[in-house]
Amino acid sequence: MKIIRGVILIIACLIGIILAGFSTYHAYKYFSKNELLNGINEKFNTTEQKNIKEVSDTILVNRNIKSDKVVNKNNNVTDYSIISKSKESFGLGDIGDFLGGYFGVLIGFTGIIFTFIAFYIQYLANIQVQHQFRLQQFENQFQKMVDVYLNNKDKFSIIGYKNPDNSTVVLSQNTTTVLSDKIASTLQSKENRRNSTQSTNQRPFIDYITRDQIVFQKFVVELKVIDRVFREAYKQQHSLSEGNLTTNIKEKIFIVSYNTFFKGLNKYSKEYDEDKTITSIDEQSMLLAFEILKNLRKIYKIDGTKEYKNFYQGRNGDWKTLWLKVNYEPFKGYMHFLPQYYRNLFAMVKFVVYADPKLNLSNNDKLKYLRILRSTISDYEQVMLFYNWHSQIGKNWENGNNKFFTQFKMIHNIKKILLIDDSIDIFTILGVPAGKKVGFFEDSSFL
Repeated sequence: MKIIRGVILIIACLIGIILAGFSTYHAYKYFSKNELLNGINEKFNTTEQKNIKEVSDTILVNRNIKSDKVVNKNNNVTDYSIISKSKESFGLGDIGDFLGGYFGVLIGFTGIIFTFIAFYIQYLANIQVQHQFRLQQFENQFQKMVDVYLNNKDKFSIIGYKNPDNSTVVLSQNTTTVLSDKIASTLQSKENRRNSTQSTNQRPFIDYITRDQIVFQKFVVELKVIDRVFREAYKQQHSLSEGNLTTNIKEKIFIVSYNTFFKGLNKYSKEYDEDKTITSIDEQSMLLAFEILKNLRKIYKIDGTKEYKNFYQGRNGDWKTLWLKVNYEPFKGYMHFLPQYYRNLFAMVKFVVYADPKLNLSNNDKLKYLRILRSTISDYEQVMLFYNWHSQIGKNWENGNNKFFTQFKMIHNIKKILLIDDSIDIFTILGVPAGKKVGFFEDSSFL
């Protein structure tokens, strides 16, 4: 807008200079031809009557006896002669006529031009005011949406319990014993111990509420446990090692794992029982995983067990520990607030990315607003946002139309240590070209 104003002022000045030069040139020529330029003092600067030249603009009619006779309407004969008196010099009155007739037109035309320029500048100013008003409305609306989002997130809480005396479960490293039998044996042992030692007055648990950012941290832990159980069930049914699991199988397993986490173990197992076509994972693996998860939940409800040593073997064949570090009953599902959370977040991003075209927001401007939003999102939230999209539940975050991850960087800081599988390649999953991998994440310590 400032550039346009400057151009208009420069054009106006050029027009003024051109008109002034044009007028000066033609005035000079006009006055010089009429002997006024250098002779006005000689013609009019005098006090003697005899030196003032006679000037006349009229026609004099004098009576002359010797002239031809003219008969009027009364048939009277009168002698007249016509004296034509020519103008001898240029008078001061003619200067005024020239200035009024010549410069008046130019001044009027120049006035029209500058009036138009003034109105046009005012028009541009009005457009700028309207733009500022729209931008202010946009920012106010965006801030209200952020406030609602933060207010809803502050209400996230999971009522649960913890047991400071929970014990560690050490499973047998015997590979011939299936995992489901090991977990079932552990459950039976804990139930027998509880029935024999627990009194009616004993309360091993302490009330505990998981809230704020810790909620998403526990979500990541819970999702890791579910995905690991489904992997182990599949490996057991197909006699596979960790290194034999293909990327395609891992993705299929993850989808059923996330649905179990999102909808809850009871709800999703019931859906599978009613329609087994919801996944291509074989039935034996699915049922075995459901059984292990139900037994893990029962064990947790007994004494809050969080650590299971020798739960599975890694790529190198070494035994790994399964951590169930939550302070509430796991695998119950979170459809009571997660859908609203993601819809709210998606609506804000869409509001910025597809803002009113009249605002003329560049991608850098949009990234500035989204950076404000992303500053309210923890690393664990970004991980869960990525997995929500990867599970196909939130597929609209990144597709052929929306580029909320790759272009608008809504997942911009993800540490590998937070992922449920540290071998995952987010660049491949998102389809990020090799040339854009550098600088895709803000910190080199991230993926």
